[in-house]
Amino acid sequence: MWGTQGTKRNRTRGGTWQQIALLLAVLLGSLIAFRKLSHYWRTQGKILGSKGTTLTAVELHRFQAAVKVLDPELMRSSPDQYDSAYKNPCWQQDGELKCLPHFYVSGFHTGAGALARRLAKHPNVAMDASELSYWGPTWGFWSEYRNELGGYVSGIASKAGQKLRADPAHTLVMDGSMSTLAVYWAGSGKAHRGFSTAAVACWKGCDTENGGSSGPGYERCMEERCIPAGQRADHENAVKAGVHYSDLHMPMLMRAVYGARTPKFVFLLRNPVDRIFSAFFGLKSMWERYGNSSQGFQKFVAEQVGALRACASNHTEVACALYFESLSMREEKVFFHCDQLFRGMYAVYLNIWFRYFPREQFLIINSQDYFDSPRNTTRRVLNFLGLPDPPDEATWAAMEAAGPRQSGLAGREMVHGARRILSKLYRKHNEELAKLLGDERYLQWNSMA
Repeated sequence: MWGTQGTKRNRTRGGTWQQIALLLAVLLGSLIAFRKLSHYWRTQGKILGSKGTTLTAVELHRFQAAVKVLDPELMRSSPDQYDSAYKNPCWQQDGELKCLPHFYVSGFHTGAGALARRLAKHPNVAMDASELSYWGPTWGFWSEYRNELGGYVSGIASKAGQKLRADPAHTLVMDGSMSTLAVYWAGSGKAHRGFSTAAVACWKGCDTENGGSSGPGYERCMEERCIPAGQRADHENAVKAGVHYSDLHMPMLMRAVYGARTPKFVFLLRNPVDRIFSAFFGLKSMWERYGNSSQGFQKFVAEQVGALRACASNHTEVACALYFESLSMREEKVFFHCDQLFRGMYAVYLNIWFRYFPREQFLIINSQDYFDSPRNTTRRVLNFLGLPDPPDEATWAAMEAAGPRQSGLAGREMVHGARRILSKLYRKHNEELAKLLGDERYLQWNSMA
């Protein structure tokens, strides 16, 4: 669904002609914005980003003002000024230390989880803040709308404060949440509170009117009333916030909170066909539904790709990847909203990340490099973060013991038909990725069909 928070929508009961005119103007503006964005979805094959953006002070201020509207709690709990004694982004608030992570390690079923567990044992890494998330390291703070920044920054200081104070110039906090990289609809809930508040309030009415949350009457009510109500509310929020609807993504919120002091990102990218094969057998919810076999995976692929193609018949694949379950009840009803397909469309998300953060703040790693040479790749990450190599072999051994690669694919072979379907799906996304990163090695994924 879209979340569980929400309040009853205020309804205009009379009022002056001026109030009515103002309301009509807001609704008309929202409708125009929605039509423009719908045209953009239909006519643009992709969302274009840059190879890294340095925001001006004016642009940053505009995004911070926008987040005060979109998610007020984020800006209430964000820093006014950092404490320069700390290499990690920390500050003092009401006499207490507060901290954000200095760096993020992310990727679903790409080796990122193993790398994060390894880095968490480095002597200069105080903690992995992903443990503070509502769902733990799988679904991180920024991806979950129920997480509040106040609890996050206080929790980091509480758990890591002693190590940070002992060596403030060299100690860092990491967030190893697997979800940070992929900013599809479910991962940007904080930016879409307008949609969820309106849609969930409406959903309760549909449930009451139809005696439950199923059946033709309920689905018609949702399709005709609730999803349009959510879309209107979301676009109205963007107008109120003074930003374009295409800015309503988690990275924009994160940049507003961090301000001029930007974190670093280590993203691991794996061949998307192999990634989704690994994810299927690593997630009980998947193989329980479709069958714990290669034939079950093939059934899963056929259903999910079919749902995505149906969505793309009305929108672009990029629009489906970013907004899938908010587009119609047809998409809302799809099992897990095609999330596993979208997690391998890396260029879609990197384009958005590069829109708000400088390119030099990112280290993009081909997962195969990590699988083939984990220690050398770990050294590369440490160098990017400005951290020294472990001081001795015993420390290396402790780090490697904490983060071995985990795989449930032993003895499993992907049915050729499934590989062919997925390879065709991801081909243009891999091409976009190679172009965006200036690395033709990602084109090799297209030759592995």
